[in-house]
Amino acid sequence: MWELHCQKAGGILGDEMGLGKTIQVIAFLAGLENSQLALGRESRGLGPSLVICPTTVLHQWVKEFHKWWPQRRVAVLHHSGSYSGSEVNLIRSIIGAKGILVTAYSSVLLHQDLLLPQSWHYAILDEGHKIRNPNAQITVACKQLKTCHRVILSGSPVQNNLKELWSLFDFIFPGKLGTLPDFMQHFSVPIVQGGYSNATQVAVQTAYKCACVLRDTINPYLLRRMKADVKESLSLPAKNEQVLFCRLTEHQREVYKEYLDSKECNSILSGGFMVFPGLVTLRKVCNHPDLSTGGPSLFHVDDEEEEAAKKFGFWKRSGKMQVLDPLLRLWKKQNHRVLLFSQSRQMLEILQSYVEERGYVYRRMDGGTPISARQPLINSFNEDPSVFIFLLTTRVGGLGINLTGANRVVIYDPDWNPSTDLQARERAWRIGQLKDVTVYRLLTAGTIEEKIYHRQIFKQFLTNRVLKDPKQRRFFKANDLYELFTLTDDDPKMQTETSAIFAGTGSKFEGERVKGLVKQSPFEAPAASDDEPESTQQQDDYVLRKLLKKTGMHSVLHHDRIMQSSKSDYALVEMEADRVAKEAAKALKASRSMCLQSGGAARGVATWTGQVGTGGAPNKPRFGKKKSVLVTESAQPVKSNDEHHFNGSVFLKDKSSDILSSADLLKRMQQRNLNPTELYRAEGSDEEGGLFSVDAQSAVQQDPNNLNLLTDLRNFLAVKCVTSGGAGTEELLTEFGDRVGPQQSAVFKAMLKEIAVLHKNSDSGVPKIWKLKPIFR
Repeated sequence: MWELHCQKAGGILGDEMGLGKTIQVIAFLAGLENSQLALGRESRGLGPSLVICPTTVLHQWVKEFHKWWPQRRVAVLHHSGSYSGSEVNLIRSIIGAKGILVTAYSSVLLHQDLLLPQSWHYAILDEGHKIRNPNAQITVACKQLKTCHRVILSGSPVQNNLKELWSLFDFIFPGKLGTLPDFMQHFSVPIVQGGYSNATQVAVQTAYKCACVLRDTINPYLLRRMKADVKESLSLPAKNEQVLFCRLTEHQREVYKEYLDSKECNSILSGGFMVFPGLVTLRKVCNHPDLSTGGPSLFHVDDEEEEAAKKFGFWKRSGKMQVLDPLLRLWKKQNHRVLLFSQSRQMLEILQSYVEERGYVYRRMDGGTPISARQPLINSFNEDPSVFIFLLTTRVGGLGINLTGANRVVIYDPDWNPSTDLQARERAWRIGQLKDVTVYRLLTAGTIEEKIYHRQIFKQFLTNRVLKDPKQRRFFKANDLYELFTLTDDDPKMQTETSAIFAGTGSKFEGERVKGLVKQSPFEAPAASDDEPESTQQQDDYVLRKLLKKTGMHSVLHHDRIMQSSKSDYALVEMEADRVAKEAAKALKASRSMCLQSGGAARGVATWTGQVGTGGAPNKPRFGKKKSVLVTESAQPVKSNDEHHFNGSVFLKDKSSDILSSADLLKRMQQRNLNPTELYRAEGSDEEGGLFSVDAQSAVQQDPNNLNLLTDLRNFLAVKCVTSGGAGTEELLTEFGDRVGPQQSAVFKAMLKEIAVLHKNSDSGVPKIWKLKPIFR
């Protein structure tokens, strides 16, 4: 932040939520004042500064300023503030005292005629993604503030699309990313189009190049630390996040199908009606059918449950509430405390009625809760262990609120914006939490909610592509995200669409179903009770197995493993592997040419690589420190081109990948040691007979051993293989399986394709064999 201050440029403090961005800013401002440093004509220390934040955290900012920097005058410009007199006098007094004025986004619009003419030393936007819409009134107003020192605090600088990133940068550094039309044409559209699994090779290459350029452009002005990077330093507890796919009840299923077959839905699909109302209706049915039908008066109920079932919001009519009921009973028994989030206040009314019936002690906060009453509610929940559950709407509980008194979180329904759900989750898993946290997201299988979840993941992968890894793996096809008005079969014996998409990532919860088994206790600990397993993981597994056995839960996915399945895009890995193979093949040709000219090898088989000395005797090859170079007396060195960008047809290494962030370094350290043979035996077949998997874990670097490997491969195919003139799949696996690791599998495949061709072989027992190309025989 000091570096940006010296440049008189703004920046984004994009640390993941819950890492103390508020305190970091206060510490920097206090340091600036106490150092009495100045730039140019600026006055020494810190001048009058403006903090703009959501209404929910206005008084939290004041509280933190009083705690960490009590000497500085701080005032709140809002109707909930304690000042007396007019707003004009308040602003003038803060300017004169060089104090801190804390105000809400709504107050900026209300008092912009008073705030915009003033000169501010610093303008700080907490939850700065509030200005992500370039055309919104609040965005236009904030960009007119008179100051060059502009800071945005946001744990999610990219929420839905890259246009939002442009809007944030247009505030902190106007013009850095060009005009919006140019940015959309040259960055946003190519990166998004190249992010689909069915994108063309050209689109993938273009997206990668654009993502690299954009990442390198914004990196100096964006500080982003993830909890995974600093987990050990902060002693954060563990987090386990699961997605619970719930089955629709029969009544829910009927209501859902009825709407899909309605005239309104047909009109939506034909373009004659707006899409949004239809999506809202489907989401209501997924939460509880009564929200759509109006209640039980419109349909028949069984006599034995007549009284209870007549009530609006009866819990047994909702598949998700059938899962929630035993979940809360188990957590109550295990002495956990719960945050329960829902998108709508209507659904929160149903949940509140259910909680009251069960006799749970609870607190509730939503958009209708007065500002002055919110902090006392939060304090009451955090300090009183008898309060079992806190009911919140996702948005009111998702901005800057600390609820570390809970260690279990339920997100009842997903939001289109992934950051909304992430912010809700972060209320419990943050600095100050002492217990391991478990998060459950409830989704109805095969419905609109599963599509919303897919959209969330696509947006988060898009964010990772720009902020973390331009080689982010692709999962979704372009048309997958728009098949919204369908209902797939939610047979428990069939896997969900999400499970199929993320097969192989280890995200599916696996538990063998044993008749009569209720729980599983892997350890024999004397102090452990059968009903209360020792560890958090044991408790979570116990809960999930019980839910799978006794409720309407379809299946479970590990959300964390989905988000960590950031293997490099196979298309980019293949392009890099092809480049390495071509360079190795070129060096092999030069080596064989020298060998044949000197007569140093029988039958044209080169058994060595490197420089030919006097009299044809082979010497040791010489390699440069950074690049592999084959040196001969009669030929120019064959150099690697790994310091150049690709030219549109051949992928080459990007300069920016030489510098590893802490996240990249940790990721490399944590890479698994997989069996290469398992990588080779990919399911299905292609023109190479399904010999090698292209699912390499990272881009392959040029290595001096590549030439040796290619030479040995050529020699094996020429004279050492069992089948005359070529080798089959199993023979190659036997010979090279132990030598080639998972990161080299794509390169080895590319090398094989570079020097050999796959032929059908009807003369022997091997159906297909690899034969050397004539130039390498």
